[in-house]
Amino acid sequence: MKDASVIVVVILLLLLPGTICATGADQFVYQSSHSFDKAIDIATSTDRIFVLSPGTLSILDAATQTPTLERIQSITISKDLVHVAAFGDIVVLASRRNLIGIYQLIENEFVHRSDFSSLDSIANLALVEDLLFVAQGYGGVNVIDLSDVANPALRQTLTEPDYALDVDMAGDYLFVLDVLNGVTVFSKSGGQFRYFDEILCETQPTDISAFKNGVAIAFGSQRSEVWYCSESNGALLERVIETDYEVSRIAVNRESDEILYMASETGDISSVGIVAARSTYPHPIAKLIAIENSSLYSLVALDRFGNLTAFRSGQNLESRASYQGEATPSAMTATSGALLLSTPAGIQELTRNNTNLGPRMIIPGAAITPILAESDPWLFAGAPQDGTIRIYQKDRGRWFSHSELASGLALKQIFAFGANSDEVTLIAVGEDGIVSYSLEPDDTFSLRSSIVSDGVISGADISGNLMATIYQNGKVAIYSFEVDQITFVGATQCVTRPRDVEITGDGFIAISHATGIQIFEFDQATNEFTEHQAPSAISTAFDLFYDQTSRELLFATGPTPVRYLDFSNPTDLGTVYLIPGTEGTDQIAYSENELYCLSVDWIRLYKRVDQSQTGRQNSTLRDVSVAPNPFNANTQMTIELNPNVNLPSRLDISFVNILGQTLYRKELTANSVTLTFPLPQLIGEEPAIASGVYFFVVRAAGEVITRKLVLLK
Repeated sequence: MKDASVIVVVILLLLLPGTICATGADQFVYQSSHSFDKAIDIATSTDRIFVLSPGTLSILDAATQTPTLERIQSITISKDLVHVAAFGDIVVLASRRNLIGIYQLIENEFVHRSDFSSLDSIANLALVEDLLFVAQGYGGVNVIDLSDVANPALRQTLTEPDYALDVDMAGDYLFVLDVLNGVTVFSKSGGQFRYFDEILCETQPTDISAFKNGVAIAFGSQRSEVWYCSESNGALLERVIETDYEVSRIAVNRESDEILYMASETGDISSVGIVAARSTYPHPIAKLIAIENSSLYSLVALDRFGNLTAFRSGQNLESRASYQGEATPSAMTATSGALLLSTPAGIQELTRNNTNLGPRMIIPGAAITPILAESDPWLFAGAPQDGTIRIYQKDRGRWFSHSELASGLALKQIFAFGANSDEVTLIAVGEDGIVSYSLEPDDTFSLRSSIVSDGVISGADISGNLMATIYQNGKVAIYSFEVDQITFVGATQCVTRPRDVEITGDGFIAISHATGIQIFEFDQATNEFTEHQAPSAISTAFDLFYDQTSRELLFATGPTPVRYLDFSNPTDLGTVYLIPGTEGTDQIAYSENELYCLSVDWIRLYKRVDQSQTGRQNSTLRDVSVAPNPFNANTQMTIELNPNVNLPSRLDISFVNILGQTLYRKELTANSVTLTFPLPQLIGEEPAIASGVYFFVVRAAGEVITRKLVLLK
């Protein structure tokens, strides 16, 4: 259980990133995007599976046994819709921002019945009978009554969770995945939901699934928990499930708790219950749903490449049918002014064309690979299965196949660098070792050095003459690197299985894992490691990138926005900055102030600009200021809107304390581009607030700006 001081620190650090919008600070500004037509969300009923792709809703037959899940209907929808929920003949579609569409299947005709809009952005949906539950981040959870689908009505807003990322209900209990605390529980009574209990968690949950009167919780670790609820005992932990892999997704049949299904980002899927079974899936699992009352399937898994597989639980958790979407690029690497992608059709180059990212096939038919590296004019593509490295060379703007190398490794990563096109060094890192090659005068690559690992390597990074490698057992090893020699120089241990690693030129090592990041400093003189405190606000991290120029560490966190740390003083890491609009990013690539964010359904490009010169030119919210600040009695709030975009219909303004609690909240009409009002207009003439730190939060059109206030009485 977290103590109060830890919760205060976490909430404070999560709120501080709003200051990224301060005038004068460097910003990442959205430039353009490119979408992929494949599954991004799924929902099920007894005999149908609803598959949401950008711009398309597919309805699949889940009542007929076939090798592939057959499509019954394909319906064109808005590309903004990214969430789907279903119950019976009702289907709900929602955007990330605030638009919700309600549809009904009437004799196999898909009929639009109504729309509903809310103020806050939408993180997730759950539809149970005639109630729609909408998780909305800082906005809490909205409960929408769909008993009359033509006239949806807001029944209740639950504000108890500090940040609602997911929601699920079964029986008389509603469970909310609260990013800041754990799981908040509400009970249903007289048609309303009241706060019932809170399941505080040491580790931030990654997924929840409700059943009867309980909830199963996954933590992205090797431990999952099952809690039961009763009016007499509250929320009571009765089952702990431990696995030999990290469980990131969990599902339970809503009517029973006898069988739990669990999945990992490495592709492990297992069922635990009457019959224990396990399967290995080739791709990371993005969503897991238990199907109720089906005679054919027990489980549907959506992977991060946009494909579906339906499973049946028995002696073996076996694949019964599948639906293949158009795959996301399996690898990407950023170059000067472009992004190179490995796709099923070949290697593509993604460049900005006016306001869009346009793909151009540069090596058609190239085998899809999860590993790419580039050092102009060379491109290297690695095949993990057989260790082959395919080499391509660019000549007068066109790419040609050059040669192949047999590394003999189960490849994980490739690094390519050189002072010029004639001096190229290639480093191949595999699960079982590391090899280096160099470019010879006759344009061939020759083996220069190799090392055999003493464990299973899962990733690596190089800076200067140092290489940091991470192992599946949590080991972190440092090697010194010269072209002709790779030498082991020291090792330390990570708290859990690491996901990614970055090393800086001055020996600082950042490691991402399921519960956040760890920072080590390696002293080359003594070969000793010193661990430095990472911000506790970082509760999970996936892909890392360190920008040597700006000295910033960027990291993808999955559902929440990409974040970065000012690494100019790695021994004193404070504010965690976020980049709005980057929610859902799993992988990042960075080159020359351009940040590429890869999700399951799109790649988006953000460009770093000097905000002191450009302002927030493309944003609805241009600036928010508070003066005087600090203040001792009263202060003025000024909101500046962009006159070049449509004014938002509403502005939501909040006054929040250091614990993350919203003390006062108000909606304003945006009737001019500049709105100025005194603090009492928000909190009243005689506010009962003490001296301390507060936050002024403005939301409009999906954008958020936060300003810190200091009250001195």
